[in-house]
Amino acid sequence: GAMARLAADAAAPRLEDVLGPTASVQAFVAASDGDWSLVMSQGIYECRAVSAPAAVPGTRRMAQPRDRALLADWVQRLSAEALAERLGDEDALARIGGHLARGTMHVWENADGAVSLAAAVAPTPNGIRINNVYTPPEHRRRGYASALVAALTQAVLHGGRTFAFLHTDLANPTSNGIYERIGYRRVAELQVLRRLAPAAGAPEVPSAG
Repeated sequence: GAMARLAADAAAPRLEDVLGPTASVQAFVAASDGDWSLVMSQGIYECRAVSAPAAVPGTRRMAQPRDRALLADWVQRLSAEALAERLGDEDALARIGGHLARGTMHVWENADGAVSLAAAVAPTPNGIRINNVYTPPEHRRRGYASALVAALTQAVLHGGRTFAFLHTDLANPTSNGIYERIGYRRVAELQVLRRLAPAAGAPEVPSAG
């Protein structure tokens, strides 16, 4: 009953995406008009103790203003690869600028320079979220992302957080495996669904109520 009321309330303005626990999302869309498609099944992972990976050349450091152009390019590539979305140049630079101002973005750096990216954002009273994890193709399969996420997670735990958490695409077993090997465990699953556009020429039927 609650989901039916929420679905009716969300009908105007027209809701396009819904995200939440699988059972709740399925109940919501069942009570909504129109057809929906699955965008992504996500896993929520948390870590309370880090399992350090094998030694990887380099070290974690906080991103600096000199990294801005490079990291803007990386978040654009991440958006395209992970979400199939195009992030414009100005939006990417603004996003990195916000991270730099808040001190939330970190890189793994070796003798070649920055080779991987991650951020710690959205702190809660006990936890903090790790996101924007990205390694460009030319630096992959060398353990940089694992080393960076492990080091960043250890840093936030040492800083007083009880746990770190992150969202993954369950269709990507490689990234899920990486997080599990450094101490993350899956604690929940989410679904992201998107409402399909009505067929051309077919009027959309408004929700009752």
